[in-house]
Amino acid sequence: MLGNGAVTLAGDVQLNAGDVVGLFYDANGLTISLNLGGATSSGIVWSIFRLS
Repeated sequence: MLGNGAVTLAGDVQLNAGDVVGLFYDANGLTISLNLGGATSSGIVWSIFRLS
């Protein structure tokens, strides 16, 4: 079982106003709790930049 981990997504995508970016977790039968952002952090940081 994984004690901690990180997800890094990188690449070029075409987004439009109103588009939604989501991160989903599939427990696949596990009954443990999932703490996104860690116990000592303030949460998850999303950074999306527009380059033109």
